[in-house]
Amino acid sequence: MDGKQYLLEKPLKADFAIVKAAKADKYGNGFAPGSSKNFNVAMAMAAEHVIMEAEEIVEPGGLDPEKVTFPCVFINTLVQVSKPAKGGK
Repeated sequence: MDGKQYLLEKPLKADFAIVKAAKADKYGNGFAPGSSKNFNVAMAMAAEHVIMEAEEIVEPGGLDPEKVTFPCVFINTLVQVSKPAKGGK
């Protein structure tokens, strides 16, 4: 382009993505704390079908809108999972 060479990186693409949220509402809006935001959000936007596992699912309005990491438009399936036991077992 204009006499210069550029390196083109193709965008991420996936058929499925499984992401984890600490808390989500029943619509699929989710909150992911700390470093779990790194690639989870990017993959949620890149995948055709996104499965979100959440430790806690609350009623709509029960999640602070300022903390929404995953907007519900990217989430296709919401699954509640139990919190891991202390010590990771």
